[in-house]
Amino acid sequence: MNEDTGNRIMCAIDVNDFDQEVIDVAAFFAKQLGAKLDLVHVTLMPDPARAAWPAYFGSPESLIEDNRRLREIGTSVQGVEINHHHLSGFPSEKLLDFVESQRPGLLVMGTHGRRGVSRMLLGSVASKVMREARCPVIVMRQRRQEGDQPDHAAAQVATDDTAEKQK
Repeated sequence: MNEDTGNRIMCAIDVNDFDQEVIDVAAFFAKQLGAKLDLVHVTLMPDPARAAWPAYFGSPESLIEDNRRLREIGTSVQGVEINHHHLSGFPSEKLLDFVESQRPGLLVMGTHGRRGVSRMLLGSVASKVMREARCPVIVMRQRRQEGDQPDHAAAQVATDDTAEKQK
């Protein structure tokens, strides 16, 4: 890792629906590289002027609960310095802003692997971040059920924008 990246690994998680394996992979890279681990959660709280369905978005109580969960999740990681970052807004925008300002050397995140109508309606934070982030990104498909075995083949890695340029 070079000095420009600040020797940091970023792990983007949804505290309400996360896979411990995503955090474990990020922690593994942080330990191997002697990097700090930034656990980042974004609570969906858009600008009210842009909100189509205001009732869908979080309440002040949900912000407090999300912050508590974020800190609790961080206790599962040993042997690496952890920084907790709880942001609010549109997840893809906030994650990309974080990458731009903090310049991590690597971003690890999970995805639900939605397709079709659910992806169209809910969007894909992982897809947008992977296309636009200015750092290498590892995107891991989250396990569907508790007890499912990890699917190590279900990870995508984007290292730069050369794939976009080749289109």
